[in-house]
Amino acid sequence: VVAYPLAASEKTMIELDPVVTSSGGRFDLSLLTDGDINKTSSLPYQSLDKDMWIQYAFNESVTFKACTVSGANHMPTEDFYGGPQNRSLQVSDDGIRFRTIAMIGGSVVPLNTVSFAPVTARFWRWWRRVQRTDGMRRRRCACGKWR
Repeated sequence: VVAYPLAASEKTMIELDPVVTSSGGRFDLSLLTDGDINKTSSLPYQSLDKDMWIQYAFNESVTFKACTVSGANHMPTEDFYGGPQNRSLQVSDDGIRFRTIAMIGGSVVPLNTVSFAPVTARFWRWWRRVQRTDGMRRRRCACGKWR
């Protein structure tokens, strides 16, 4: 673990105060930023090949260069045989047209951090699609811890 103080110009997610919406389930900013990975909300499975997402809408564009997600867990054998590559971080300036900036893989550890070149956008979305490669079984995920 490497830790360092935030620059005085940096704001916490709570200070940025984005509006949180999702394709299903109930999420709020305090739950997503409290640091407790044992308290979760489910992002319910919709249907095969349908988008699932948790979105942060900011009043103005913000820049990030990493995110941490909890609940992107894989089964232990998936670390050897590969898991589904169906999770990503997407951004948009208008809230309609999104582009993928990073893939979010899972692992057997409870927190997964993904770093990327700094990106500035107003809308940030954790995105997932249940695909046939997921074994055609109903899946639920508890997700959305961002740092």
